[in-house]
Amino acid sequence: VTTPKFNIAIDGGSPTDVSVGSFASETNLNGVAALIQTALDALVSGTTCVWDAVYERFVIKSGTTGASSSISFLSAPATGTDISAMLGMTSGSSGAYVVDGIAAETALEAATLFDTNYGQKWYAMCIPSGVNADHVAVGTFLESTTSKHTYWANTQEAGVLVSASTTDLAYLMKAANLNRSFVQYSSNHADAVVSACAKALTINYNGNNTVIDLMYKQEPVITAETLNYTQLTNLLAKNANVFVAYNNDTAILEPGDDTNGIPMDIITGIDWLALTLQTELYNALYLSATKIPQTDAGNHILVNVMEAVLSQAVVNGLLAPGTWTAGGFGAIETGDFLPKGFYVYAPPISSQLPADRSAR
Repeated sequence: VTTPKFNIAIDGGSPTDVSVGSFASETNLNGVAALIQTALDALVSGTTCVWDAVYERFVIKSGTTGASSSISFLSAPATGTDISAMLGMTSGSSGAYVVDGIAAETALEAATLFDTNYGQKWYAMCIPSGVNADHVAVGTFLESTTSKHTYWANTQEAGVLVSASTTDLAYLMKAANLNRSFVQYSSNHADAVVSACAKALTINYNGNNTVIDLMYKQEPVITAETLNYTQLTNLLAKNANVFVAYNNDTAILEPGDDTNGIPMDIITGIDWLALTLQTELYNALYLSATKIPQTDAGNHILVNVMEAVLSQAVVNGLLAPGTWTAGGFGAIETGDFLPKGFYVYAPPISSQLPADRSAR
């Protein structure tokens, strides 16, 4: 084909005939795509054409994004040799399709979509390209969802190191009083916090003494910050975290806290415990060959399931024996020592309300 042409509309513009250089000397489809690319550049800068060898198809893409970005199907030109069907890019070509651009979603909209559609199939979120308003909005949203999630945000703002700064991410996240968000400062890396997140999310809770906190941990490939005492003090006062170098030639992540000053391993550990209890109780009911009765004996079956999970929480190091300091309930009172590290209380079935019994 020496006079290839096709008709196309780009980004809502008028359909236009495009003249492409001769294919006579081309020996492969990548060369054909390059000629089409050159012709498209003359029409609308930024538009690309490539030959996708994996799927054996041509792909034309607009150089713009958003709701006004679009590429039409190809159609026959007024003159020249029509190659629209040869390229497999007409409305009648088998498998051909167009995808118009859409308005970019906000970070909060993306987080909402993931939570609504995928619930507890994911646990942690990080948006390296987010701005401070995005981080605060997403962190606040994930604080309120029924499914359990955590948010990990990175900042490169020098204001984190200054006590007077009230616009940096660490200050804003602390002010939002969030328990499920973790902020790390790194001047060298826009995604350093992902390293801390990976540490927290790869704990084997089914092991023995496997639970860790994030304090003193390493962050492979992350460059440690060199801070003076005042800078570090200001950063810690804002409940931010940092991978920092010390004078003894070591570097550590500290302090490992969420934006509310609570050690992040407490949040992630208790989430594991709650989700595992829920799963094991579900499995006990689902896998039972007969019903688990609404009797004290039936309750005992479920109590045994919960105690097995709680015992593993002691084995992995999340829980431990200690003194109960909260208000009493069941058979325990304030000041009692819990030798197991936990206490499970099931009220007697005789105390169950008739309406609850009817509702099973």
